Amino acid sequence: MRFIFILLLVQIVLIVYLGYRCKWAFSSLFPKWLNNWYVYWPLFSLIVFAFHITHFFINRQLAQNDLPALLLFFTALLFAFLIVSLTTTFFFELVAFITRLLPAPKIITRFFHNRPLVGCVVLGLILCQVSYGYYQAHTPRETHFSLTVQKNVPHHKQLRVIHLTDAHIASYTARGIYEKLVKRLNALKPDLIIFTGDIVDRSVKPFIEKNIGSLLAKLHSRYGVYAVLGNHEYYGESPALAAETYRQAGLHVMRDEVLYLKDAGITLIGRDDRTRGSARMASVHSDDPLIRVPRAPIETLVKQADLSTPVFVLDHQPFSLDQVANAGVDVMFSGHTHNGQFFPFNLVIAAIYENPWGLLKKGNFHSIVSCGLGTWGPPIRLMSHSEFVVVDVNFIQN
Repeated sequence: MRFIFILLLVQIVLIVYLGYRCKWAFSSLFPKWLNNWYVYWPLFSLIVFAFHITHFFINRQLAQNDLPALLLFFTALLFAFLIVSLTTTFFFELVAFITRLLPAPKIITRFFHNRPLVGCVVLGLILCQVSYGYYQAHTPRETHFSLTVQKNVPHHKQLRVIHLTDAHIASYTARGIYEKLVKRLNALKPDLIIFTGDIVDRSVKPFIEKNIGSLLAKLHSRYGVYAVLGNHEYYGESPALAAETYRQAGLHVMRDEVLYLKDAGITLIGRDDRTRGSARMASVHSDDPLIRVPRAPIETLVKQADLSTPVFVLDHQPFSLDQVANAGVDVMFSGHTHNGQFFPFNLVIAAIYENPWGLLKKGNFHSIVSCGLGTWGPPIRLMSHSEFVVVDVNFIQN
């Protein structure tokens, strides 16, 4: 509910503040009919809500909607444009305010009095940021971390783990990105590949139609490819359907499962997402028998593990780090945060999560949070980047 409240607040600000500033800058260029308040404000409000109408106001039973991919992409990009417009316009507002307080050259004063010129400069900066943000969001970078687990693993000094999360595959996702990505991942010769949820954005239909599963099936890992579900798998048709779709692609999907990987010498715990069994799922119609059953506490799962072995936990949302650490877990891999994705949400994410991104060490416990491959909502990244994480886990030797 907190996130929905923040999103609604952003919408109101976009309509009132940005709508006013847009009219201030460009009203002299508008046709006469558009300057009428009963035309301009409803039209501007519709533009602001276009993303939500096409992406959110379609209920769960219509998650596999057939709205054109181009329309969904355009409204998502439009929302990105509006968010960047808000922050950029506010920045110029501050600069203009400072120039009124302090002595400034006449050329600067004249510039801020030329409304269409100011509007065009701001518009140009917005377009540059959106273009760069789109590039950032669709050019995955390779992020490396190294850590040491204070346990001995026979015959192993190190394991290389590739961590992927938050692909958010949608109808307008380019398949070519994953064709290139699979080749990059295999070239790193990983010992273990893990996915920590939100592989699809909402529906599994684009995943199936684009045959992404055949690409993931080409992933090569010494000890296998494992996955857990995220909250977005619960927002789609059915988490059970998503899990089965991923299994057909060669992923071992773990839903509150504990596995001892004998050859790797580690214990893997895959937690179902905390959305399972939540109040939000209480009224959802689904053939998944687990959807209204709360996931197992971490302490219950750890009791099934051999704590003399390194214990890795896959959990989509990086909450309750102290609780996980106290249970005896060595490393927890998570996603979900996107590291805010763009301003000002990066500030909100930093306030909510103890570890919004990166490697956090608490005693012998390590939390690794990736900002993910894809995007949620606006298909841009300005305060984060598209990434996959390569973790070299070292073990002590007796």
